[in-house]
Amino acid sequence: MAKKVAESTGISQNEARLYVRVMLDCIIEGLKEDGLVTLMNFGRFSCGSYDRKGDRNFKEVVTVRFKPSRIMRYEKLMDKPYPFSPSQVRQYKETAKRKAERKKKKKPPTTIIEEA
Repeated sequence: MAKKVAESTGISQNEARLYVRVMLDCIIEGLKEDGLVTLMNFGRFSCGSYDRKGDRNFKEVVTVRFKPSRIMRYEKLMDKPYPFSPSQVRQYKETAKRKAERKKKKKPPTTIIEEA
């Protein structure tokens, strides 16, 4: 992974290895703290636990209990639609800009005072 990062960015492999390690450490730290880490346009990592079933030794008639297991899950987000695509965001910004320009151009309403 570090080799691909080094090739695509033009940095040394040692620097790329450091960046990859720091990124993975941040993911692990986030999972420890919140149990959920989301990387936009990539995926979501979550951490959970489940109780494992006990095992039974029929010869000695003993049930062995196991500690709950912790697992990490990954959910791919790249193929899922986002609330706004980049073109929609661009369109929204352009529309907001045009509205702001129209407000600047508008003259304040004139009041007509009739004399009695």
